[in-house]
Amino acid sequence: MAESVEYFKKHKPYSGLKIVHNNHLTLSSICKLAPLLLSGASLTITVTDSLQASPDVIEILHEHGVNITKINDLKDDFDILLDCGAGLANIVHPRIGAIEQTQSGKVIFEKQNRYPVISVDESYVKKLETLYGTGDGFKRAFNCLVKEDLAGKKFVVFGYGKVGHGIVRELKKMQCSPIIIIEMDNEALNRARLENFQALSINEDLGSIKKHLKEAFCVITATGVPGVVSKYFSRQDISDGYKVNMGTEDEFGENFLAEDVLANKKPLNFILEEPTLVEFLDPIFYAHNAAIDLLLTKKFAAGFHSLPLDFDLNILLRWSKFHKTDVSEIYQFI
Repeated sequence: MAESVEYFKKHKPYSGLKIVHNNHLTLSSICKLAPLLLSGASLTITVTDSLQASPDVIEILHEHGVNITKINDLKDDFDILLDCGAGLANIVHPRIGAIEQTQSGKVIFEKQNRYPVISVDESYVKKLETLYGTGDGFKRAFNCLVKEDLAGKKFVVFGYGKVGHGIVRELKKMQCSPIIIIEMDNEALNRARLENFQALSINEDLGSIKKHLKEAFCVITATGVPGVVSKYFSRQDISDGYKVNMGTEDEFGENFLAEDVLANKKPLNFILEEPTLVEFLDPIFYAHNAAIDLLLTKKFAAGFHSLPLDFDLNILLRWSKFHKTDVSEIYQFI
């Protein structure tokens, strides 16, 4: 994003454009807004109800003469829509196109064909956040609350998609052992077994799973399925050890009290001031902003489009080089 600030400040590439930006307002998001504010565009910033809006960030923006527009005050008069969760999909109809950041927004925008929509979610760049960033956030939050040496402790992890993989990656670094992975997807089960984990099918191995749950130091959910644990297990089936939800919604479900689960069933990394460090958000912020250039320079038909692969890989490899990080494991998630 630092590169964008300098370039936008000098060249004002979006002069004459009307852009509306609907996204979380956190300390990290200031990095995303800075280049847009210097781009020469007429920028309107708003936050729909489902998004985070830090009062401190709003105050910082106000101190610099940047106001937040209420949804009801928006006029449908924009060239570009930068959206998160498709919060403005039924309110703003951009003349040039929209860029969506999330999976939930993708589901909504896929149904419209009035203008081009580019999805940042369906990209390798997005996996930097879900695979590395969320795993790192789990580690930092868990270590804040649990002041114990985790080496040799037994963890049971429900879900071995991108988020689960990232969490297990951090558990391995902390020498947690054994790590038991619970899945219903055969591809994920096979991948876990190839990586030398004990992986059990929730559809076939309930007896073995219950034994591991009784012995677990910690049980973690990262399936993306609300209430999945209660569908198969009772409160008595799981040890009194730590329980962690890393899903957006409560994955333990109705059989478990809020106080049974760290952070009262909310995603554990949300207890942190920075749930995801800016180094993992930076490439996504960059892609979300820079996709404006794609809408301006390439001819996209009305309807839904993934981020072009060459554009996506260019950002990923630049991030990998800058942070000296091997990102090869990301390629198995697409």
